[in-house]
Amino acid sequence: MVVRSYFGPFILTFFISLFVLVMQFLWKYIDQLVGKGLEITIILELLFYASATLVPMALPLAILLSSIMTMGALAENLELVAAKASGISLLGLMKPLIILSSLISFTAFLFANYGMPIANYKLKSLLFSIQRTRPAIDIPESAFYDGIKGLEIYIRKKEDDGKTFQDVLIYDHSKDMYGASSVTMARRGALSMSDDGRFLVLRLHQGMRIDDRNFFTKEREGLPLYREVFAEQQVFFDLSGSKFNRDNEGLVKNQYSMMNVSQLNQVNRELLNDLNQTHTQATILMQYLSSISTQHQTQEEQIGAAPDIRDIGMLELMPDAQTNQSKDSTPTHVSFSKNQFLSSYNEEQTHLIKTSARQSAEEIRSKIEEHKSVVKGKQSQIAKNRVEFHRKYSLSIACLILFFVGAPLGAIIRKGGLGLPLIFCIVIFIVYYVISTIGEKSVKQLALSPFWGMWLSTFILFPFGLFLTLKASTDSPIFMAETYIRLLKRIAGKK
Repeated sequence: MVVRSYFGPFILTFFISLFVLVMQFLWKYIDQLVGKGLEITIILELLFYASATLVPMALPLAILLSSIMTMGALAENLELVAAKASGISLLGLMKPLIILSSLISFTAFLFANYGMPIANYKLKSLLFSIQRTRPAIDIPESAFYDGIKGLEIYIRKKEDDGKTFQDVLIYDHSKDMYGASSVTMARRGALSMSDDGRFLVLRLHQGMRIDDRNFFTKEREGLPLYREVFAEQQVFFDLSGSKFNRDNEGLVKNQYSMMNVSQLNQVNRELLNDLNQTHTQATILMQYLSSISTQHQTQEEQIGAAPDIRDIGMLELMPDAQTNQSKDSTPTHVSFSKNQFLSSYNEEQTHLIKTSARQSAEEIRSKIEEHKSVVKGKQSQIAKNRVEFHRKYSLSIACLILFFVGAPLGAIIRKGGLGLPLIFCIVIFIVYYVISTIGEKSVKQLALSPFWGMWLSTFILFPFGLFLTLKASTDSPIFMAETYIRLLKRIAGKK
């Protein structure tokens, strides 16, 4: 009986939540869907895949609200009191619901691991193809229309059939370097589609085409203007690139939201190996930098010759390096072991040493900054990979945790229906969603580890659910107004 009382509100609240989220998605992308002549089947397919990707938000919300409603209705109808009078504890009464919620949580993991990657791939593929689809051709009256690439079309008036025009003016911008060098004017025009649907045909009557392209190129200056008068002419517009197609699906592959757990782990291993190689390169760089501070005497024995100051870009400016050059010659060594060591060189040598030292320092700084940028980019990719990995598990656990928050909360507030339970549900879910969003953003900004960022909301809600379960088991009236009224009266009486 408890399962039957729970299952009905769960299905209802799940689809209501999903509908609200889909409407939010539709409102977000409505400007990309309107006016493109998409078939109704494509729109329905898009909404279907969007619904599938929104399940991770709708499912926890439905479990939370339905558990509050079910247990609140049982407590309001005194069925919970009768069960306790019969020797059935709160956890014993919740046992069938716990089993059902566990099954739902396990199903949520399977869906997140196998269904969500496909849904994300299909949704992003459809959105990408729709975004590349040009708007449907609907030329307005007394306004320039630029829906066809390279053309500006102006018509003064449309006939009642919507396909016949009066006073047509066409500017050709297909050759950008020439400007609108070709202009076509006609008294009447009619718009139709070719038999194969690849071309839009504009039939013009009683018109003229003027082409002064040679004026822009300064070629054949004797004939700068081309004029053509026609009684009837057909203009073909290629629409093969403006229709909806799915040939671009491969461009959205290999995103982490489109992978299951095994694929994410495989990619993560590759990313870690890549990061280790970057660290190895960094170690070599740091060894090179640390070698600058080594003793010149030791290096001179190993190398056998000192570097030329003209190669100061790669020069290792070492302490204890002794110089044997005179002030008039180009130094091959710079010694830092003495105070005011630059006084040993003339002005030209000193300028050369300073310039080369700045260049060497700038080169080292640039290498370090480049390495830091590369490492940060690779760490960001690993963090995004781990976010999707932990999301698949945190979704299923969150469903179970939110049940243990909602069920005892319903038993405590003793209210069913969509009134007070909905208020508590909205507040708790907003807290859960905000904490989850903050944790995920912190991980992607490398401020938190992926584990703590993705499980932060679960770790916060788990003690709260445990607290509510203990209070509901002991019939604690923590959410009853009379409790706090009596407490205030007691405090006022003592004062």
